Amino acid sequence: MVLGSTIGTDCGPLGYTTFSSAVRRESGLPGNEFKQRSGPISTVIPGPPHQFLSRGLKANLTAMGDQLALEFTETFRGMLARSASAADSFSCQVNVRLPDLHPLGTADSVTAMVSGGRVEWAYLGTPANITGGAVELFRRPQSPGEPTTITYLFTFSSGGTEYTFRGEKALANHTASAADELCTVQATIDSAQGIHAVGALSCQLDELLHAYEEAALLGASAATDIATGLDQFHQFLNDQLQNIYKLPALLGADRLLTEDLWRLVAVLAEVLLPSPLPAGGPAISDVVAGIKGFLQKASGKEVQQIRTLLQIIGIFIPILELEVDKIRELVRSIVSEEKDSPIREALAGIHQIVVFAYYADDHADKMLGYVRPVHQAAHHTHFKVANAVPKDRVFDVVIAGTGPAGSLLADSLSSRGKSVLLLEAGPYIPEDQITTNELDSIARLYKSSGLQIAGKPSSITVLQGACVGGGGVINNGIFFPLPAATLQTWQEAGFPFSSEKLWEAYGVVASDLNIGDVKDKAQFLNPASNYLEHRFGKAQAPPLDGPVPPGFYRMLLNLETRIGDDTKAGCRSTGLCNLGCGSERKVNSYQHYLANALLDSSRDVVLVPNASVVKAVMGSGNSTHHVDGLRVQMADGSTALARGKEFILCCGPVGSSGVLLRSDELRKAATPGLPIGKRFCANVASPVFAVVPTPINDHTSVQMTHFYVPPAGGDGFVLETWFSPPGGLALAMPGFLEDHAQRMSQYQKLISASAVVGTQPTGAITLSGDDTVIDLPLAPVDLDRFRHGTILLVSALLDSVDAVNVRFGNGRVIKTPADLDKLDKEMAALKPNDLFLLPMSTAHPQGGNALSDDPSIGVVGADFRVRGIENLRVCDGSVFPVVASVNPQWTIFALAHLCAAAM
Repeated sequence: MVLGSTIGTDCGPLGYTTFSSAVRRESGLPGNEFKQRSGPISTVIPGPPHQFLSRGLKANLTAMGDQLALEFTETFRGMLARSASAADSFSCQVNVRLPDLHPLGTADSVTAMVSGGRVEWAYLGTPANITGGAVELFRRPQSPGEPTTITYLFTFSSGGTEYTFRGEKALANHTASAADELCTVQATIDSAQGIHAVGALSCQLDELLHAYEEAALLGASAATDIATGLDQFHQFLNDQLQNIYKLPALLGADRLLTEDLWRLVAVLAEVLLPSPLPAGGPAISDVVAGIKGFLQKASGKEVQQIRTLLQIIGIFIPILELEVDKIRELVRSIVSEEKDSPIREALAGIHQIVVFAYYADDHADKMLGYVRPVHQAAHHTHFKVANAVPKDRVFDVVIAGTGPAGSLLADSLSSRGKSVLLLEAGPYIPEDQITTNELDSIARLYKSSGLQIAGKPSSITVLQGACVGGGGVINNGIFFPLPAATLQTWQEAGFPFSSEKLWEAYGVVASDLNIGDVKDKAQFLNPASNYLEHRFGKAQAPPLDGPVPPGFYRMLLNLETRIGDDTKAGCRSTGLCNLGCGSERKVNSYQHYLANALLDSSRDVVLVPNASVVKAVMGSGNSTHHVDGLRVQMADGSTALARGKEFILCCGPVGSSGVLLRSDELRKAATPGLPIGKRFCANVASPVFAVVPTPINDHTSVQMTHFYVPPAGGDGFVLETWFSPPGGLALAMPGFLEDHAQRMSQYQKLISASAVVGTQPTGAITLSGDDTVIDLPLAPVDLDRFRHGTILLVSALLDSVDAVNVRFGNGRVIKTPADLDKLDKEMAALKPNDLFLLPMSTAHPQGGNALSDDPSIGVVGADFRVRGIENLRVCDGSVFPVVASVNPQWTIFALAHLCAAAM
């Protein structure tokens, strides 16, 4: 899944014509004009001549100056058999170094060094280091009919015994097996003591592609050297693969896509979208231009995901040899099989970005009956920002993160006369400059541009704000207090605050942010509630002074109060909450707390956007338990030290955990065994859709306005309604090809809602290099709760509609009790490795640095200090000891109020 919907998790007569119709607009791709195709796509995606090396590569390498070395790491895994009855798991990471790139242009094959690495072989019991060896890249056939090979030879030692590893990839000229051949190593291991093991090892295709693309240049003296060296290496690989397999050029040093991959985007858009395209709607060139614009504005390494998905498709499907209709049928056969595979995963991911770009395009509005709103900024709130961390200045407090917690802390502490440095990893985008363009907002306002994903098997999309104002800018503005049972669970885990103390803080925040009943804020509420009242009763006003008892309610939101028909006051019901409110109607972290801190000339507050905190830098001598500064990396790659007397991490559950994990000196100085990154959890959701009898989306509405709390008894879910503009809805809509298009064509009559479930605190944030890795498993109890919630929701909707489409597999259409019973059984049978059938997302990651009096649980104590560190606090959703199970925003604000009081 590339982009996740924000459903339930807060944070997202026509004529027809052919592709060659005059409605097509220019793509803007350099040197390429899309043309109607009746023949093989190779007429549109020309590759270099199928020879050993292109002349351009030879010339460029010859022109290169000083010697450049290059290194990448390959990983293999599998079982090696020592006998018919003895097989052991084996994995290795092999560091491959090309000591000089110049021979790439002249030699028949290229020999690289094995410069190091690591072996984990169950037979040995302990890991072993690789001591040296060689890799021969693309050894050409010695005789007709033989394959090109990549061979591996290296040694490793353990317990005084030296072992020799020999491996071979056999690359024949069979496109259908290209992926298998590139990822399979036939291996043997021998030793002088007579140990002999044999077996087939494999690597993941995406790992191999990342290894090639993220190769490190050694000896490069300038950025231009690095770019040139990587370009030549990638061109060498492209030429080799095109010599063996008829593939488009897949690799390139550019952070976006190669020209061949852009053409592949166009081909896949034509395949995945309706054929023929509806007249007057977006053209293929519009889709490509939309994706190109998204990638140009996108941030984070996760953007690489789109590139990798395209590369995988290019390797698995013989794009160059088939006509469009043949490709469509092949794609149909792959996606219709609800089986997990790299190619299906890649096609599903590209399908999402394609349909997102198609339905978010303004040419789709009339086709769907969507009336695109126009923002009317109410305040034009702008802040003065600094372009760099001030040098030679020590602030009273340095705060990393400007979301709910960081903004409140900046306001509170600066109001007491403290000097505050505010660091924000994301950009500064004034709310009055936020557009109604879905692609633009996701690319600019979300962490990793909405592409942050938990690892398999859950693969849950994890949505977080990454802009000045953080989650307060892009969430749905809804507020829940902790349920009483949840607070009790927290306290059992050592949470140090009483219900009275927490509710005192809730009250302060409610007053600050104008939290109240949505009916007093907006003219148009989500109409989905009308189709649930048959089962749950009339929606009630939500309580503001205590936990929410079971029942059906309107939401509490932090919106400006509506006054009659005054367009300058109150929510404008644009339905764009998750894209940022360009009308500035949320009383949020940006408009209230940051405005207080930054617009009051009597306060000393400096805001630095595009400043990512890497790690904490500790003092020396007697100050080893004292943070001296935060190491900050700016958008241009430069670094700086942000110095202060006190420091607060408000970077969110993923970000704050990452900073602490990268801070080696801090972890040595802190209390031993600090469980940083542990107890990670989230509220997860996945929507269902219903088509109502008459059009109801002729105007937009507030995205999330109603919720249902089931009777007490351990159900463990809430139900929430959801409205979305077309792009976001297309992301969440199940199905492919004609099924997806048909479902989207009913946009004006679609309603949606979801069960929301809090996961068990069994996840973790870890590091791969300096990058954070998210592990968010779903326990059986989580899946069971989600199943119960979904079945209840679908059953309730069937009281008022003829059919409900559930986002399970390619979509399950539920019309009868028998259908519902079948769905219930399918969901009950789900295993962890089947979660690709149930795509989920969260905009509520929680945990990682628990707040607890129990040192075995708590990274921070009642004063929010990191245990063993004198002047570093953490205050954000990462301090939740157990999942909230409801929107955590109000609780994060309340904890920030308590943290400020502790300082």
